[in-house]
Amino acid sequence: MLGKSVWSPEQQLIIQAPASAKLIVDAGPGTGKTATLCARISWLIDTAKLEPGEIWIISFTRTAVSEIRNRVSTYLHHPAAVAGIKVATIDSHAWAMNVGFNEDAVLSGGFDDNIRQVIKTITQNERASEYINSVKHLFIDEAQDVIGPRVELVLELINGMASSSGVTVLCDEAQAIYEYGDTEDPRDLDGGLAQNIRKFFPAFVDADLLEVHRTSDTKLKQLFADGRSVVRNESLNTRAKYLGVRRAIVANSHGVLGDAIDDLRSIDELDKDTFLLFRRRGEALAASSYLTGIPHRLRMSGLPTVIEEWIGLIFWDWIEHKMTQEVFNARWSKRIPMGRLNKIDAWAQLFRVAGKSEGLLDIAKLRRRLASMSPPLECCRPDFGHDGPVVGTIHAVKGREADQVRLYLPGSGSMNLADAKLFAAEAKVLFVGATRAREQLLVGRSFVSYSSTLRISGRAYTRCSSPPWAAQVEIGRTGDIDAEGLVGKKHFEDASQARRAQALIVSIRRSTQLATARIGDKDSRYLYSVTMGARPGDRLMVFSSLLTRDLFYIAKNLRKRFAPSMIPGLRNLGLRTVVVSPDDPLTSALHHPWSESGFMLSPLFIGYEALSFR
Repeated sequence: MLGKSVWSPEQQLIIQAPASAKLIVDAGPGTGKTATLCARISWLIDTAKLEPGEIWIISFTRTAVSEIRNRVSTYLHHPAAVAGIKVATIDSHAWAMNVGFNEDAVLSGGFDDNIRQVIKTITQNERASEYINSVKHLFIDEAQDVIGPRVELVLELINGMASSSGVTVLCDEAQAIYEYGDTEDPRDLDGGLAQNIRKFFPAFVDADLLEVHRTSDTKLKQLFADGRSVVRNESLNTRAKYLGVRRAIVANSHGVLGDAIDDLRSIDELDKDTFLLFRRRGEALAASSYLTGIPHRLRMSGLPTVIEEWIGLIFWDWIEHKMTQEVFNARWSKRIPMGRLNKIDAWAQLFRVAGKSEGLLDIAKLRRRLASMSPPLECCRPDFGHDGPVVGTIHAVKGREADQVRLYLPGSGSMNLADAKLFAAEAKVLFVGATRAREQLLVGRSFVSYSSTLRISGRAYTRCSSPPWAAQVEIGRTGDIDAEGLVGKKHFEDASQARRAQALIVSIRRSTQLATARIGDKDSRYLYSVTMGARPGDRLMVFSSLLTRDLFYIAKNLRKRFAPSMIPGLRNLGLRTVVVSPDDPLTSALHHPWSESGFMLSPLFIGYEALSFR
């Protein structure tokens, strides 16, 4: 095991447990769960001699999947073996099995309905049963977050494995912050995954990771212990747990920041290894709006996937079906500024995604992979933005850590006192937020937030008390910017105009200058065109009809007739690549060369300014 040479006794027992062992590992925050998981996988391959393809790893998020895959390779004697391990989210694993063993598989209905279809497939299909039976060891990471029909799916996977196969389940009930997110369905099993595993599979043995490795700070270690103890104390009612966790956070913090508005206005610069964490989406968006001129990143659901900008810079005008490494290197040298990645590593990333045996890059395959709903993580950035501290919700940074955490606690009156379940959930959420810190935890008071979300799109907005016809509206969600709005024939008279717009977008990649969007007339379908403040005659792009539709919905909710005529204060946090698959009919609506290349560049616009619906 190359990644680490010194392990605590409790870690060693888990790492070197027999390959057939069935373990439920209770791992608190900062106890080295991921490192222990990676070391156990390495031991199973290098010492127990399991084949990489016989090991399955199920994790909760795509980001966690990427981290595990990258870290496992550093522990193996032969790092290339990591390519054979099946590492994916539970939904990806499930869908792959459904497609592989069900010729009629169709992605339809809600996510939970599709999971139930997969359960039916793997329990009734003989080939699927044989496939599951071939697994020699199954890892389930963040098991406390497996809820709804996914609990039954994992139980079926365990049941379908050979009795000689092993299972390692890693969980922490004190960090179960998704268990109250979904509506209850009578078809789902009662209780969490670990509880049901113990109920149906008595051969499982409990193990613990208790020693905190994330931090050496005395206060933070005390917080990790005190907070977890309060959350797990069944003798306390839910409100007492919530108040107890808040007290533990404040008592063990390294300072008080005061109100979020005052604190954010006073910030000149922050280290990039800093989290500014909020409980709700609207609060994080509002915080971002106060950091105008300060580079930062956003981490929350609903934002577009950030495919690396260098991919668009390399391929936007490439219309051939293949590319050699020699051509790639030449383009890299001319087009890509010095950065964190070199051309050798960049080529290797793309080749793993769409390489051909003769050493060429298959451009059509690359486009299809990058244009999918889940593009390869190695081609994407984890955050919306390129530099500076991370501003986000607690849910979105779960599993991550930073040197400094600035945690803005919601007001004590922000919850319904009668909702006992809500208090229990909030206690865990705040505990997770506070335990992201490695060196320093600072605590402040969040905004008084009354944000709402549109039911269909999930767009956040907050009604303003003054003036009453205004509302802060989230701009920059997935779908707000599309290929047609960037280089489409409907919005740009000719290719030269589209080329100028793309050049302007590249020129503002690190600009702090604000942009403005203005709505057109009926002939332009009331779409919003974006210009920079200093260059009002130069159009960068046009927002999609999704934004226009949502703004009219919000207007209706505010009892107004029209969407705002202008959206000021749009901030750009960097660039991302937008990719259109070669099979997409949209290609014919784009100017040349993008209609043939399929690659273009988009700004990372974000906004939460007050808009006038008067």
